[in-house]
Amino acid sequence: MKIISQTPLRQLWTEDGVVDAQRGRKLTIADIMTILRSGPALFVVASVGCPPEWIPIDQCFHFWKSVKKNITDEDRFRLEDYPGEIVYTATEWNTESGELIICLEMHH
Repeated sequence: MKIISQTPLRQLWTEDGVVDAQRGRKLTIADIMTILRSGPALFVVASVGCPPEWIPIDQCFHFWKSVKKNITDEDRFRLEDYPGEIVYTATEWNTESGELIICLEMHH
């Protein structure tokens, strides 16, 4: 599978190819919590040098609990201010079918 060479991402993909989704707005922790109140959401983690990591939908709430302390909506941040010196910036991606994908771009 193709690896991520830079962020911000311009497209999403899986082992099967490009996902028909458009990058949307930047998300805050509050935005993500609002989305998750409606039910499970599809997360993907984007880290330069790695392929996209798609989180199974049945693990979304457990995954969210493990990363929410590392989310920022700031344009400038210090890695040392976050657990493990890992920071995620979040964006929503919308598919033609109306599915919402939450993409977390990792900075470390």
